[in-house]
Amino acid sequence: MIIMVYSSLVVVSPILGTKVVNLFGVKFTAGIFTMLAAFSLLDVVNELWGKNDARFLAVFIILIRIVIFVAIIPVVIRLPSYLEPSGYSSLLRMSIRTFLASEVNTLIQNVLIDIPIFHRLKRIKLGFFFRANVSNLISWSFGTVCFVLISFWGAGKALLPIILGQTFIKFPLSFVYAWIGLMIVNKAKNIRAAEKPIGYGLAG
Repeated sequence: MIIMVYSSLVVVSPILGTKVVNLFGVKFTAGIFTMLAAFSLLDVVNELWGKNDARFLAVFIILIRIVIFVAIIPVVIRLPSYLEPSGYSSLLRMSIRTFLASEVNTLIQNVLIDIPIFHRLKRIKLGFFFRANVSNLISWSFGTVCFVLISFWGAGKALLPIILGQTFIKFPLSFVYAWIGLMIVNKAKNIRAAEKPIGYGLAG
């Protein structure tokens, strides 16, 4: 279930990330909520199954998205249509730069920064909530700069407000998503504990 949700979120997030919104003066990309939710699920995978599984999941989905963007979407666009919703083709023609920014962001932010930091913090017995927030705040800061610069450099508008707006939104979201992740982790651990044989390890 976690893998299915993660996969769905990271596939749709680059499409949402092509739009920068201005909400009460705060500028950020529309895909921030789904992408950060996906990244937070990697902390759950890291906690329950370890860094190798978390890294495998992140890299595997990157490869799947590359296949979809390079091989499948161009074919779908060229297929003759009988009925097509307004704006469908333009939605599929996602900016190559935004796609590249999303993949580089995932690679640097998650595979190279977040997953290793979260794993090393396991040595400090302060719990999942602490590890998730520390690793997120560090990795998400790098990810914000990386994604915004690659996606919108040369677009003719100042990028610093977007970077600051992304950061402003990300930090409180980190606490919310870490709390949700903690509930998932606790539930999974309770299920695991309930599935163990009652007398296991007591014989002899």
